[in-house]
Amino acid sequence: MPAPADEPFTPALERGEAQGDHVCLALRFPSPIGEGFLVSSQKGFPMRRRFSLLFALLTIFVATPSFAAESTPAAQSALAWLTVRQQADGSFPGFGAGSSTDAVFAYAAANIDPNGVLKNGNSPITALGNEAAAYAASSTAAAGKLTLAVVAADKDPRSFGGVDLVAIIQSGYHRSTGIYGLNPTDHAFALLALVSAGQPVPPAALSAARRLQHSDGGWSFDGGAKTSSDTNTTSLMLQGLVAAGDHGVAFTKALAYLKSQQNSDGGFPYSKESPFGSDSDANSTALSIQALVAAGEDPHTLRQSAGDPIDALLGFQNPSGAFRYQAALPDDNDLATAQAIPALLLKPFPFKRLTPAVIPAALPNTGGEPIGANLAILAATLLIAGFVLRKRTVS
Repeated sequence: MPAPADEPFTPALERGEAQGDHVCLALRFPSPIGEGFLVSSQKGFPMRRRFSLLFALLTIFVATPSFAAESTPAAQSALAWLTVRQQADGSFPGFGAGSSTDAVFAYAAANIDPNGVLKNGNSPITALGNEAAAYAASSTAAAGKLTLAVVAADKDPRSFGGVDLVAIIQSGYHRSTGIYGLNPTDHAFALLALVSAGQPVPPAALSAARRLQHSDGGWSFDGGAKTSSDTNTTSLMLQGLVAAGDHGVAFTKALAYLKSQQNSDGGFPYSKESPFGSDSDANSTALSIQALVAAGEDPHTLRQSAGDPIDALLGFQNPSGAFRYQAALPDDNDLATAQAIPALLLKPFPFKRLTPAVIPAALPNTGGEPIGANLAILAATLLIAGFVLRKRTVS
């Protein structure tokens, strides 16, 4: 399985041109597979945001470790597209707070501090802090997902946005069954979140995960005996088992189930038994890749007639850098793009783990962190580039 290299990308601003309400950027960077370019053309970008975009793109290249894999430039291009999608309050569009957590995962997977991804001074962590109470109360899965994002951003899950996320997760634990929440999705996110937050996972919770597993090795989203297993729930639960240190029979069966769901194009569907079709989609393929990596599998070795899972995921990327959901639905998709990035960078959940001794209680609950001094030279370079763009725009 490819491992991160120590040397970061060191890009150079090759070209920056403003044409009407478009700004075209070209960044030249060295790559493990040769020198490459990232070209981005964005419409409707005011001048004050062009500097921010340039800085974000360079931050992506500086902070993202290089992999001996073809997927790293694709992930960086997706991050460039995602950066432009940030809203004025720091959030990302899609499905409420859940979409902002997915964006946090994308940046954290690329070793970019999500606290420093700012628009109007607001980061996705700022936005999530404002929505933490309502979002965490909506389900155990939401509280768990938010906990993963908070820890990935080096914040305190015991005190974020005025709520104790760990306490909310623990309040959803049913001692009589060992289940967190109401279904396997709740349970899987709870396992991942507890491990990430440095909290113990009760043995009964692992036993519950095994009981919820279907005979085919997968899990269904609602846990119902009549509901078919699906790759999404199974991928989350498999990552939860691995994070909690359970590599037993349930782990083996889950891995076999995932492999059985791979299509001939190398990708994964939501479920081959789904009444809505069994075509591969970007989201399911990305989650499956994360689970495979967590299980110690190299996705590149799972090759079908038309390619491996990474090939299939790359096939969903549009020229804009964004990802489509399925081949039949070619529009840029926010969720597909955010979820593809950790998979392309071979980063399973959880991205970070705390222990009770190192929970960052002294850190602010929300908001951006100051940019490191090592980026000062880049900032100055980009400032000059911004003046050049402004001059070209007004001339």
